[in-house]
Amino acid sequence: MQSVLLAPVLAIVITLGEEYGWRGYLQSELLKIGRVRGVLLLGAIWGAWHWPVILMGYNYPGHPLLGVVLMTLYTTGLAVILGYAVLKSGSVLLAAYLHGLNNQFVGFIVALGFRPYDTAFSFLIGIYGIATLAIVALLVLRDPIWRGKGSRLA
Repeated sequence: MQSVLLAPVLAIVITLGEEYGWRGYLQSELLKIGRVRGVLLLGAIWGAWHWPVILMGYNYPGHPLLGVVLMTLYTTGLAVILGYAVLKSGSVLLAAYLHGLNNQFVGFIVALGFRPYDTAFSFLIGIYGIATLAIVALLVLRDPIWRGKGSRLA
């Protein structure tokens, strides 16, 4: 339990820099084209940023092209959640914590011995997990904050 709560706090050291770039800078710029469009484009760009390691077989071994699609869908859904955290809190710190929590949760599950037979069809970063994330993202997109203009950080 300590690792689930403490590890994301420690991971902020790593994820804060990434979140400052993605949500602090790029999201602020992309939200100028509209909040929903901006955050969806950010998610697609974030997915493309992962493509080289996906194509090398990192997250989806045996599925390089499907992996590219799945990672882009995953990062787009996660971008909605993290973007929402920034819009609601006005800070990238919550997004950095949630990003670290996401990374540590997957690592924690794997450390427990759960290794999906095929990551493309898993509840972590596979089709089933992405479907669950999509439902959460669609619910988050119902908040009226998405109808606003710009970013609170700009």
